[in-house]
Amino acid sequence: GNIHELAERLYALIQTAKEETGMEKVNLAPISQGGSLFNALMQLYRDKGEDIADDIHRVVLVVPAADGAAVLGDIYHYGLLDDDDALYGYMFPSLLGEDQEWLSYLITLILRYLPNADVNNILDIAVDTLIDDYLAYSTAIWALIPSKDYPDCREKYLSDPEDAVIREQTDWYYNAQCSHRSYMLEAQAAGVELFDIVDYNVPLYHICDSWNKVNADGIIHTDSESLGATTYGVDVKLPEGYTQANTYCTDTSHNHIDPAGILDASTGILCETTFYFYGQNHESTAANDVIIGLASRILWDETMKNVYSDPAYPQFNYARNYRKLTNLYNQWKNYDMSSLSPEQQAALAAALDDAAAAINSTVMPTEEYDAAYDALYAITYEIENGSAPSAGGPSAFMRALTKVLKFFSELMLKFFGGKGYSDIILFR
Repeated sequence: GNIHELAERLYALIQTAKEETGMEKVNLAPISQGGSLFNALMQLYRDKGEDIADDIHRVVLVVPAADGAAVLGDIYHYGLLDDDDALYGYMFPSLLGEDQEWLSYLITLILRYLPNADVNNILDIAVDTLIDDYLAYSTAIWALIPSKDYPDCREKYLSDPEDAVIREQTDWYYNAQCSHRSYMLEAQAAGVELFDIVDYNVPLYHICDSWNKVNADGIIHTDSESLGATTYGVDVKLPEGYTQANTYCTDTSHNHIDPAGILDASTGILCETTFYFYGQNHESTAANDVIIGLASRILWDETMKNVYSDPAYPQFNYARNYRKLTNLYNQWKNYDMSSLSPEQQAALAAALDDAAAAINSTVMPTEEYDAAYDALYAITYEIENGSAPSAGGPSAFMRALTKVLKFFSELMLKFFGGKGYSDIILFR
């Protein structure tokens, strides 16, 4: 899509909403890529010589790509990771996960049927072709390139004279992107109420150069989402003796350092109105009912002014996936226990009580929430099947196969690096 056209459409929709409802202003909830669209909208208002505060009352940014996504910026800038340690070591295991760990090591062994240079060339050509032939023409995709990467990526992919039209549009957005934090502060000073919801402490997918260098939510790096909060990486503590910076804090008695000691929210431009969810993955944000409830509450409840407005929604909170627990609880909450043994009745009743408490809580740590699900699943499985659930996970055969494939994959990496079988045989 075209980011400028999308901003124009959003602007028109805002005017239509005002006209049809008779309201003076609207509220917005830009989600994920909506963060870059909001940047474009702020720039569009300036281009029109209008004040965004005349139309917008509240904005709640939900995991916004306010300064792009590090994953995409790295791919545009450097391509996919293709160094030996990444390609034949951690990339595929991290992407496929424990359930398909065996397949990840099998892939690294199969890749060696090609010479190492061919594998690297294939990856580079695939990325360049995808961008050159398709993504380079989408200014909405360009809007997801972090501002620090844009100049080099522009030179790499938009330097030909025939790219002039696209380049003019991406330059327009780049200006909006570089100015988005100052634009927000100006809008806030003019009366627009701005809020932000951030997922953090999940590593980026292990396909890009930044995966072990920044804090993130799996896709969007924390600096982009949080509008400037200070972090040093996933699970990396703030330096010993670190003092809260209070760059944008209006009350220096406030504590803006997260309980894990890995994030200083006071350097984010909206530190008094930004909520953080530790360990929440970007792609499962919609399954966190607390985040959805919080965003909705901000949109309709004028008493929600900042992170101190309601203890049920503190500044620092936790990841969760309500769907599994809620579905299981609803399935069993009215179960007729008369046919169960006294022990099963007691266990089911306790598990249902714990599940209800977890569902109704908005501040429960992830481990406790997951434990409530595990307990309810265990007793309901026993009731249905007459025995406790197995430990789960791969079968003994698959575990053994995984160990064998992992051994040979790591052995090849240790002694031959990224060489293909033909490279080894021909001493290349």
